[in-house]
Amino acid sequence: MSSAPTYRAAPAVPIRGLHHFAYRCRDCEETRRFYEDLLGLPLVHAVKAEDVLSAPRAGPMPGPPPAGVTDLGSDPSFLERSGESCPCVQMFFAMGDGCCIAFFDLGDGDTAPRTPDRRRWANHLALRADSLDALHAVKARLTAAGVDVLGPIDRCTIQSIYFFDPNGIRLELTTPTATDAEVGELSAQARHQVERWMTRKRAVDREAGRPEVRCPDGGQRKHRSSEREVTMGSPSPELSNLWLARAFNAHDVDAAAALYHPEATVVQVDDVHGGTSVARGPEAIRKTMAAYVGLKPHMDVVTHHTTVAGDFAMTRSQWLIRGTDEHGKPTEVHHHGMEVHRRLPDGTWVYFIDHPFGADSSWAVDAPAHTE
Repeated sequence: MSSAPTYRAAPAVPIRGLHHFAYRCRDCEETRRFYEDLLGLPLVHAVKAEDVLSAPRAGPMPGPPPAGVTDLGSDPSFLERSGESCPCVQMFFAMGDGCCIAFFDLGDGDTAPRTPDRRRWANHLALRADSLDALHAVKARLTAAGVDVLGPIDRCTIQSIYFFDPNGIRLELTTPTATDAEVGELSAQARHQVERWMTRKRAVDREAGRPEVRCPDGGQRKHRSSEREVTMGSPSPELSNLWLARAFNAHDVDAAAALYHPEATVVQVDDVHGGTSVARGPEAIRKTMAAYVGLKPHMDVVTHHTTVAGDFAMTRSQWLIRGTDEHGKPTEVHHHGMEVHRRLPDGTWVYFIDHPFGADSSWAVDAPAHTE
């Protein structure tokens, strides 16, 4: 039975960035020529060693070094307990931000272990260029040297080229192309995208008969189809309306349901649900969203007004869904909604009360009755 550890959110730690990433290489000079002469990364440090202090021998990990010993190499007994005899050389090639890519030549002509199947693209190292011009210049240099290069490929926020080094390591050279606003929106969506993937992955596991992942305490993680585990908010109340429309347009029930607070209330629409009852709680809200998605809809929405008070906000929206009913006939649903949103502890917003036709003109009267 597989298990996945869970962790409490950690406080900020003083990890400032990447220092170096290390691989094995089959020949240090061949690797140096590729990285220093061809790619232009200077060799800034090389160290030859007979023993590797960080490689524990088989058996239990040793304890701390003996009292008073600050230079581990000066204490043979500690080396005997902790190190591995392995003559090697390690090289460091520096990048423009001070980080390094490093290589071990162990003298055996072997390289880094490769992914055993055709998906060799998954394990790769991505390096950054300053501009598209620099990206094209590196591609031209690699191509002239006989290196096969794929790209540039536009990946929405970056453009990248891909190639292999002499050791079979997949390299990517990329340059950012997204605006700060686009990066911010993608950052806000990141957790939501992970949850959508996990929902899909669990469904595939169930279909294949694979066991569900169990938590370390022995409890079973419930699938999103039976109970929503995670609520994923949007950066603002207005974007909740937009993201809901996008979820409907993608026919993604889970993405739509994830925009609602676990204690949310939704008024159902007669045109869609065959009545105007109230849905409360994750399961009922998911069924409500599934009815919309069942129309195979395209939804357009506009938010006319937003009022924020502390951790709550109210929006007035106008929305239009065009889809297909259960008999295959075109259908159109058009209403003016009122929504109350709640801010989560992480600063994102979710629906708390959703009345999809709460602002319709059909509620209006010529004049209110006399109040005593």
